[in-house]
Amino acid sequence: MSRWDFLDGYVRRQKKPPPERGIRMRKAGTTWWGKRWIDALESLTGAYSTRLSRGRTYARNGRVAELQILPGEIKTKVTGSRYRPYKVRFEIEAFTDEQWSAIAQAVSGESSTLAALLADRMPESIDELCAIVDRSLFPEGDDVLSTRCDCATQANPCKHIAATHYVLGELFDRDPFVLFELRGRDRATFLDEVEAFLPEPTDAPDSGSAPRPEARAFDELQGPLPTIEFSFLGRSRTEPPLKRIGAPPSWRENASPYRILAPQIAAAAELALEDALTAGEEE
Repeated sequence: MSRWDFLDGYVRRQKKPPPERGIRMRKAGTTWWGKRWIDALESLTGAYSTRLSRGRTYARNGRVAELQILPGEIKTKVTGSRYRPYKVRFEIEAFTDEQWSAIAQAVSGESSTLAALLADRMPESIDELCAIVDRSLFPEGDDVLSTRCDCATQANPCKHIAATHYVLGELFDRDPFVLFELRGRDRATFLDEVEAFLPEPTDAPDSGSAPRPEARAFDELQGPLPTIEFSFLGRSRTEPPLKRIGAPPSWRENASPYRILAPQIAAAAELALEDALTAGEEE
């Protein structure tokens, strides 16, 4: 098929189809941290509303591809009408090692914050903890997040930048640690730093006591569960379902379905109970 349409004497260039491995956004901003990223984009002046709408369409159609998350940098390509994809680049300042160390120390003293991070959720207290180094995980103004696209549009954001924003919002929804990577720390390194600040146990009776678990293992089982006792012998006091249902309209027998089938149902129940109680016994 030609990449050009001829309509009423005018030549119209066809838009390229989305790439085969494009990132197809479904819904961004389903978590408070993903929504905050999207809100930062949508808080721009109303003059950009059309571009944002077209950017959402691009994101839903899977036109964003080859997304790279690096410390302080995001790179991607967005397929549009041009023969080759548009190159989009975001730049945001990464935290220093000293800043990350201070944040890790603060997290080590907040058990609820650490538990949320271990469960892949962003605690709302994260901003307060980052504030101790006068920083935030989220962009706060044009001077913090720099965006560029090699398309001909002069306004920023263009639809290609907007599409990338929406794809990132959904990515952050699924994995908040991507925000950490953008600021210069991967999950494993950050949790190791938090663990280093955790206090040593003070109630250990001797040196042979169990070792202190690592921070990343707080959500793992640390010992055997207590024995749970239950019985299969309880009987229901309600009427059997077949008896409550009654006979269907097409039933022609004098006796009800329950009366006819009750002996077979009882026998099957006894066999099932016997199998359950003897399961695992040696023959």
